[in-house]
Amino acid sequence: MHSAPAVTYPVGRCHMQPALAWLVALLGGVVIAWWGWQTGWGRSQVAGLSVWGLCSWWAWRLVRRPTQGHLHWDGQVWGWDSSGTHQAGTLDMALDGQRFMLLAFRAAGRWRTQWLWVTSDADPLHWMALRRAVFSRASPPAGMWGMAQDDRPGPGVA
Repeated sequence: MHSAPAVTYPVGRCHMQPALAWLVALLGGVVIAWWGWQTGWGRSQVAGLSVWGLCSWWAWRLVRRPTQGHLHWDGQVWGWDSSGTHQAGTLDMALDGQRFMLLAFRAAGRWRTQWLWVTSDADPLHWMALRRAVFSRASPPAGMWGMAQDDRPGPGVA
């Protein structure tokens, strides 16, 4: 199997990000309120309300300042360009909405994950190329098993 062709894709404001963040915050608030109403407002419920408030504030801050830059796939390695810096790393799919995706980029040698919202509206001509790259896996180097992965015999073949 051949890897997906190289692609560079812009990352910026996603129309789904605020809606999903507020929906999750609203649902969390409803659950906390129902919990407090059902059991009475004790220390646990107040602590839960505090955690919910902190998480909602953090989500609001992330929505106000979206991550911006360019995501690169060269056929083997993912790269992230933002604010004049380039980082190579790995990319994982977190959420696929067909016209938008939430991706987790982790730079090589770092533990922090950069969450990237990408939408088809940012670059409609390259959207399918990005999706192919996200769902493909880089092929191993040719000498890894003594032959390219495409040339290895299948199960039951001698």
